[in-house]
Amino acid sequence: MSADNFHNQAAEIGDAYNRNIAAIRADENLSDTGKRTQIEQIYENAKARMEQLRDTTKTAEATQLTSLQRKLFGTVGTAAHDTISHRDASDRATRITEEGEAVEMMNNALVANDRALQGALLKRAYDMYQIAGTPWMNVINTYEAAHPNDADALQELIDITTRDRNQRNFRRGLSSAILRPAELGGWG
Repeated sequence: MSADNFHNQAAEIGDAYNRNIAAIRADENLSDTGKRTQIEQIYENAKARMEQLRDTTKTAEATQLTSLQRKLFGTVGTAAHDTISHRDASDRATRITEEGEAVEMMNNALVANDRALQGALLKRAYDMYQIAGTPWMNVINTYEAAHPNDADALQELIDITTRDRNQRNFRRGLSSAILRPAELGGWG
């Protein structure tokens, strides 16, 4: 689920919550106890809906990340030799410590049409974000030049892997906050 989609759905839940709270507060036919009871139900329902939205979003992001990783880094075939080739390529790629060496190896893998090594090197380039704080973009760009149909998947993976999770979670938390009404004791 995109950040915009999450924020739109969170805004819909929050707006409905605020409208319902305002309507109950304005209802002169309800006693204070009746208002409090209905407000509590609306508050608990909105909190539950927002929590479900957060959980659904996290699950969708994890599923999308796995799908992109499998598409770009996964094994090429299903035979035993494909798995062995993938493991060998992964071992070789994880030993690389310099981006220039990885670019050279990627160029060789492209010439040899070694998809297992291309995927392993691409994964190593992305993993460098976790290791060194920035992905090896020259490796990624070299791969993309040879596989332009993967450009959208590559960009989406960069967006997912390099986005600051703490910042994203903070923004998501702000946009999905359901404040506890004063009738229930405040900030919540």
